[in-house]
Amino acid sequence: MGHFRMDLLTTIVAFGGGLVAPGTRKIPVCHILEHDASTLIHEVIVAMKAGDGTVDNVTRAVHIHPALSEVVQRAASVVGA
Repeated sequence: MGHFRMDLLTTIVAFGGGLVAPGTRKIPVCHILEHDASTLIHEVIVAMKAGDGTVDNVTRAVHIHPALSEVVQRAASVVGA
């Protein structure tokens, strides 16, 4: 399994991570520990349930700037890079 790690903004004490299955790039699990975790985990849940369940759903989604949710997109974009 590949993995990604999110070290969020320096002003926020947080950690998040997830696993990505090699070959399929599906996300079987993800966790986020942070004050705004419910906002951030939503990005991954939508990719897992509404899309095809791959990390590519996160990276291809449109994210407004500046927004905290961009952190999830940036972390997911390093998978397989």
